Order: sequence, then structure tokens, then C-alpha cells
Amino acid sequence: MAALTWNTRNALAAVCCAVIAGLCGIPLLSLVIEGIGSADVRLWVLSGALLTRSLGLGAAAALLATILGGVAALALQGCPRRWKGALLAVLVIPVLLPSYIQALTWSNLLSGSDWLQRSLAPRSSPAGWALSIWVLAVSYYPIAFLMILAALRRWDERFSWSAWANGRGPSGVRELRRRYLRTPVLTGVFVIFLLAFADFAVPDYFQLPTYATEIFVQISGYLDASRAMALVLPVLAISALLFWALARASGRLTLTSSYGTGVVQVAPSPSWRAGAIGLLLAVVLVAVPLGNLLRMTRGPRVARIALQMVWPDAVTGYALALPTAAFAVAIGLLCAYVVQRSPLRQAQWIRVIPAALFAVPASLLGLLTIRVWNQSPALGWAYDCGLALLLALLARWLPVSLEILHSGWRQVGPAQEEAAHANGIAWGAALYRVLLPQLRPALLSAFLLTTVLVFNELTLVTLLAPPGMSTLPLRVFQTVHYGPETLLAAICLWHIVFLVVPAAALLVVSRRWLERWMDQQDVAPQRGFKITR
Repeated sequence: MAALTWNTRNALAAVCCAVIAGLCGIPLLSLVIEGIGSADVRLWVLSGALLTRSLGLGAAAALLATILGGVAALALQGCPRRWKGALLAVLVIPVLLPSYIQALTWSNLLSGSDWLQRSLAPRSSPAGWALSIWVLAVSYYPIAFLMILAALRRWDERFSWSAWANGRGPSGVRELRRRYLRTPVLTGVFVIFLLAFADFAVPDYFQLPTYATEIFVQISGYLDASRAMALVLPVLAISALLFWALARASGRLTLTSSYGTGVVQVAPSPSWRAGAIGLLLAVVLVAVPLGNLLRMTRGPRVARIALQMVWPDAVTGYALALPTAAFAVAIGLLCAYVVQRSPLRQAQWIRVIPAALFAVPASLLGLLTIRVWNQSPALGWAYDCGLALLLALLARWLPVSLEILHSGWRQVGPAQEEAAHANGIAWGAALYRVLLPQLRPALLSAFLLTTVLVFNELTLVTLLAPPGMSTLPLRVFQTVHYGPETLLAAICLWHIVFLVVPAAALLVVSRRWLERWMDQQDVAPQRGFKITR
């Protein structure tokens, strides 16, 4: 491949824009057109209370989850070093669990309390909303936890020294840290808000009327989305405002520009108080729910029966999740590169279109997919073989990989690429030998998180799975309504195993691959300078 020039960059930008437009732009445009066509002020007024409650539920869950994630990140950063690996592994486990598993275990824990009975009847009880907010926050707090923890680990102490040198003292350091952490905090709030707002499993479990549950009932039962289409415009407007605020905040302060730049870090003094807080969070948020699931299983016999039931479903889930994650990472890698490197300012819209589609509940995306693939005789084969489901999953979760890889490209400075180009090295060789090894953390994070999210997807699978196809989340959701409690708990435990074991194996293989690559290239890993107190 020839060395990369500005013309080929523009060509790459055009290809990426075409992929994003076809995969995410067309469904989004169809939703907007139908929303405008079915817009009715009277319907907005009648449904305003439902939409307001749903937005409030998502916002409250996002704030609580971000607070939990921030406390967990600060505690892990300051705890004794020998605890960090184990605490990190434990605290990220909830991101591997679907939210309805959390609803099951927490409702079982509180099944003997009068408070829970009041939360289940009547449907609009404040206790029911409080329990839903707690379950959603516990399910999604690892997203904010990982974002804030990554930012804390990239903090450069030279900025603290600069604040002291300019007479700002502790107040200047606090101001810099506040501005530095603003981006990961807002990103965590934004992503968790969208996930909680579109979650229909938890409100459905607690019988709460929300925007996601109502449109899912209408679509799955009657393929009627007139009410949902009329309400999609306010949702898109609110999401656009949040994304605009996040984009402004992310561009105000960038403390590190490249992995190749030495980062001065001061190792914090170990704090037993921070370790105690991290241990308490691990027990309350992870150990207690998992221990209750283990108690509910009541013996290995039920676990063996559950494994025989769910093994084919797990294989089907992997067959959907792995290729979807691979395509999402490949597309996200090139699109994020275009956003960072292209001289075209219009390339910034590559991020906006998938983010806007991500704000749309999965039920509406599933309805559009049904209309396109299932109601056309010429395209019905794609629906029957599962291709329509794969494309819908890719459009749904592509923004996750795109944003993670966009953050990764921001920390890979263009100087190394320009030096390779000046020496006549082909762009493909420079990408493989120089850039991709530095992007390994972002690539691995994007692949793992996308795989988990696709594997746990319930709404699109329920609406789009062809006859005979079943995944593990669908099996769990059906067992919640029709199966015995012991079998349900055993299936949930196997769900955790099917995600934790491959993720751990992938991390080990990736680390060994990086070490082997370093040995072959005879290049020392680029690490920041460490200063201990």
C-alpha cells in the first residue's frame, strides 16, 4: 500500500462516511421522518408524563451510577497496591451481568421485606422507582468506574507542579483535577443515561410504566409504533444537547497528547481507608448479589441441568457477539482515525450520527429492521438467516467501539505517523507496526465491551431472532416469567461464567502477544516515569 497522502485520507473519510450513513444514518433518518409525520402536540401532552418519568429514571440512575463509579475509582487508586488487581477484577463484574439478573437477585434479597411488597403494588409506588434506580445504577456503574479510573491513571503530576510554581497551590491543583475529570464523568453520565433510559427489562420486572416498556409492548404485540415515533423527536433533541455539551467539555483540557510522551506520575501513599471503602463496595455491589444467586441454586445437580439447557444458547450468543464486535472494532478504528486525522471538518459528523442512533431505544431500531428485511419478499432471506439481526446489533453498539477508539487515537500523537510517512514507509506497515500496538488497550477495551453488550442484548434478539434461534439472555428472560427460581439462578450463574472466563483468557493472550511483539521488535515498552514518595 502506498504511503498515505491527504488524497487517500479524504478517500478513507468518504468510505467511512458511506458506511456510517448506510448503517446508522438511514435508520436515523427514517425515524426522524416518521417522527415528524406522526408528530402531534396532543399526543406529546398526553404522553409527556410517561416520557418525563422515564427521563427522570434514566437521569437518577446515571447520577447514582456515576457517583458509585467515582467513589470506587478513587478508592482503588488509593488502596494498597497488592489489593488493586483483585478489587479491579471484582468491581467490574456487574458490567458482565444483564440488568434483569441484578433485578432478580436484589428482589430476592428483599423478598421478605414489607418495603419490597409496597414497591410492587401499586405500580406507581415511589419505592418501586427507587428500587429500579438502584438496580440500574448497580448494573451500569462499572462504565463510569472504568472511565474515571483510566483518567486518574493518566494524570500527569507536572501539571500539579505547574500550579504550585504559579502560586496557585492546592486550589489550583484541585481545579486542574476537576477540569481533567470532567470529561470522563460527563461521558459516564451520558452513556449510562442512554442505557438506563432504553432499558426495558428492569422496569418490566418491577411492573413500572416507562417509555421503553410501553413501546416494546406496542411493537412486540401489535407492530404499532405511532406513539413511539411521535415521542422520538424530543428524545433525539435531548440526546443531541447532552452530546454537544460533552463534546465541548472534552475539548477544553487535554493533559496528555500521546502514549509516546513521558508521563510523570506520583505513586499515592497507600491508604487503608481507601482499601476499606473499595472492599465495602465490592462486598455490597458484587459479593452479596452473587452469593445470593449461589444460595438460590441449591446444589450442583441444578447447575448441571442448567448447563445442558443453556450451552446451545451460549454458542449462538458467541456466534452473534464475536463477529459483531470484530466488525464494530474494524469500522470504529478507521472512522475514529478519520475524525482525528482528516483535514475535513465535516468528518466530525461521523461521531454524531451513531451517537444519535444510540439514543433511540432498541425497540424502534428493531421495528425498522422488521420493516426493511421481513416485509420484503426479496430481502426476507436476510431476516431468516439472522443477517438482519447482526446488522441491527452492529448499528446499535457501533457507537461504543467508535467512542473508545476515538479516545485511544487522541492519545496517539501524529508525529510517529508523519515520521514513517516522511521515510517512505507504507501506511499499512506503519499502522501495523507502530500505531496498533499503542492502541492495544483501546482495541481490547472496545472489543471486550462490545462483545459483552452484544452477548447481553435482549430487546433486538426478542424482536428479530429468526425461528429456532435462542440466546442466553432470551433464555434467562423467559425463565424469569415461566421457570423455577432455582433453575433461573443456576442459568444466571452460568451466564456469568460464559462471560468472565473468555474475557480473562483474552486478557492473558493479549498480554502475552504484546510481550512477544516487544521481544521481536526489540523495543522497550513505553511507560511513564514513576516517582515514589
